[in-house]
Amino acid sequence: MSSRDRSIVFLQSPDGPVPSGGTGGDRPALRDLSAEAQDAVRLASREFSVRLEPIHDAIVREALQRVPLAEDGSHLVTSLSDAVIANLTAFVATVVGRLQIREHAPVPEEFRCAANLARAGRPADDLLRIYRTLQSELESQWRRSLRAAAPDLATFADADAVTTRMIFEMADAVVPALMHHHALEMRREPSVLTTRRSGTLRRALFDPDIDVHAASARLGYELDRWHVAVAAWTDPDAADVDRRLDAIVEAVERAGGRRPLATRTGTNVVHIWSGSTTEPTDLEIPVVEGAVLAVGRPGRGLEGFRRSRYEAVRALDLARGMSRPAGTVTSFAELEVLALLYADPEEAARFATEVLGPVYATEAGPSFVETMRVLYEEDLNAGRAAERLGVHRNTVTYRLRKVLELSGELNPTALRLHAAVTLAPLMPWAAPGASPVAPETTTTG
Repeated sequence: MSSRDRSIVFLQSPDGPVPSGGTGGDRPALRDLSAEAQDAVRLASREFSVRLEPIHDAIVREALQRVPLAEDGSHLVTSLSDAVIANLTAFVATVVGRLQIREHAPVPEEFRCAANLARAGRPADDLLRIYRTLQSELESQWRRSLRAAAPDLATFADADAVTTRMIFEMADAVVPALMHHHALEMRREPSVLTTRRSGTLRRALFDPDIDVHAASARLGYELDRWHVAVAAWTDPDAADVDRRLDAIVEAVERAGGRRPLATRTGTNVVHIWSGSTTEPTDLEIPVVEGAVLAVGRPGRGLEGFRRSRYEAVRALDLARGMSRPAGTVTSFAELEVLALLYADPEEAARFATEVLGPVYATEAGPSFVETMRVLYEEDLNAGRAAERLGVHRNTVTYRLRKVLELSGELNPTALRLHAAVTLAPLMPWAAPGASPVAPETTTTG
C-alpha cells in the first residue's frame, strides 16, 4: 500500500492510529467554541477526509503550476505529493484534537522534499512557494467543508477563525526547519557527485540567452560538443545511497573514457552527461547494481545537451512506471513511441482502459496481453512468439483470438490495439500481482 493510500485509510477511519508527533490534549481555542461550532468542525473534518484524494490532487496541481518540478524528473513530483499527504494527515489530526500545534515538526516526507529540491538546484524560494500554495489551497478546501457543515454564518465564522489559524500555525512550526535542511543540502558536496554551480547548470538547461562559452568555463565541462545524458535512480531508503550514486557516475566515466558532468537532482537521483568531440555511436552504459539507469540519444551542442537529458529523464520516469528492476539500463530510443503515447497520462489511461479493460476482466488477461506484446515484437509471427513464450503455437493463436474478441478489434494490425498494448505496462491494473478484476471502462458515443 502506498503512503497516499495509507493516509486515506487513516483519515477515513474514526478509530485510526494517532499520527507520529504526539497525542491530543487540551486545546482551549477549540474547546471554547460553542457546541454548534464544535459539531461543525467534527462534521467538516469527516467530509474533508472523504475528499482527501481530490484535495491532494488539487494542491499538487496548483503547486506544480507555480513551481514546475516535472522537468527535473517525476521523483520530485512524488516527494511533493508525499509531503502534501503528510500535511493533510497532520491537519485533520490537529483539527479533531489528536495532535497539538506545539507537537508539529517536519516528518521524513517533508525533509525528503526539501532535500530533493536542494539537490535539483532549486532555490529556497521554491520551497516557500510550495508551502504558501499548500496553505492557500488547504485553507480554501477546508472552508468549503466547514461552510457546508455549519448551520449558519455566525457558527461558520467562529469555527473558521480558530481552525484556519491552525493552518498557518502548522506551517510556522515546520517551515523554518525545512528551510534550514534545504540550506544544509545545498552546501553538502559528495565526493564524486558535483553540483557544479547549480545556477549555471540550470541556465544551461533552460536559459535561451545563455553564453555557452562562459557557462562551459564555469561548469568545467564543454557544452559545444557531443553529449549523451544518463538519468539514474536508486532506492532512497538504502543505507548506501551515496555509494551507489558514486558508482553510477564512475561507471559512466569508464564507459565514456573521460570525467562526466554529474549533478544530484534528489536524494537518490543523479543526472550525468558524457561528452565527446565525435558522435558517440558506440557508447555502452553498463548496468549498476541497485540502480535503474536510463540513457538519452546523443546530441550535439547546447541543444543536444538539453535534449539528451530530457530524453534520459523521460526514459527513467517510464522505466520506473513500468517497474523495471534495479540493475537495468533503458534507452529512450526503445521507449520513444511509448513516451509519445503517454504524453498525457490521464488520457492514455482512459484509452488503454477502454481497449483492454475487458481483457483484464479475465483471469488470464495479463498473459493474453503479454502474448500480444511479444507478437508485436515478433512482427505477428506466431511461431517465433510461441518459442519466446515457451508455449505451443496454438496457444498463441488462441490468446490472440481471445484478445480480439474481448477488445472488439477485428485485426491484430489495428493501431488502436497495438497502442493500448504498448501502454499496458504503465497501467496500475496491469502491474504484476494486480487484481484480475477489470478496471472501470469508458463508453463512448
